[in-house]
Amino acid sequence: EMLRSLVGSEMCIRDSKYFINTLSDYNICDLLYAIKNKLWIKVFYRNGIDLKPQCFVCYPIEIRQSTYNGRQHLVCYNPKFRGVTSTRIDFIDKIVKTNIEENHTTEIENAKKSTKYLWGVGYNDFKNGNAKEKIKVHNVTLKLKVEDNEEYIFKRVARESRIGKFSIEKNILTFTATVTQPIEMYSWIKTFAKRILSVTVDEVDVTKNVLSCLLYTSPSPRDSWASR
Repeated sequence: EMLRSLVGSEMCIRDSKYFINTLSDYNICDLLYAIKNKLWIKVFYRNGIDLKPQCFVCYPIEIRQSTYNGRQHLVCYNPKFRGVTSTRIDFIDKIVKTNIEENHTTEIENAKKSTKYLWGVGYNDFKNGNAKEKIKVHNVTLKLKVEDNEEYIFKRVARESRIGKFSIEKNILTFTATVTQPIEMYSWIKTFAKRILSVTVDEVDVTKNVLSCLLYTSPSPRDSWASR
């Protein structure tokens, strides 16, 4: 019942229909509690590469789900690096409440504001302190050729547009989005391959890069769309 009040749905209830998330449900309960009560936490985890036990202190911001593999991630602010990143929840072993003395209010606010620009879970420059200032974002523009009888394409873009916007003029659909990490959009954009006229990031043409890329893979186990 606490979870229902926090997320407004039954997505995180323990008897989830999706086994992939079941083992993480206990961690999600703790994380949602910490998010609601604005607590600092210490996270004990093992990454997916060498399984070496590690830990870090963070301020949890929200839980999101990867657009690439469906894995749930914790978006959090890390005071050691003064940056915002995301961590796969299924790598977490334990979560413990903690406290820190330093004041990180401004950087936490920068981190929180950045979430509205997430297409999935990706951030750049985490270890360089990406939350010290306003998070850097990129403007992505996609142009598609759409015939008059292809109304289903319009409906699909409207359904999948997430944080983006689109307009239609003379059989050209223009989709724009401002995001933290454009590469997260590439695998989605590539599904329109035969209709793509151009793809630009900050007015630089990346069409060939998008069409030749493999499906997006997350940049790091430490570095996705559920609600806070």
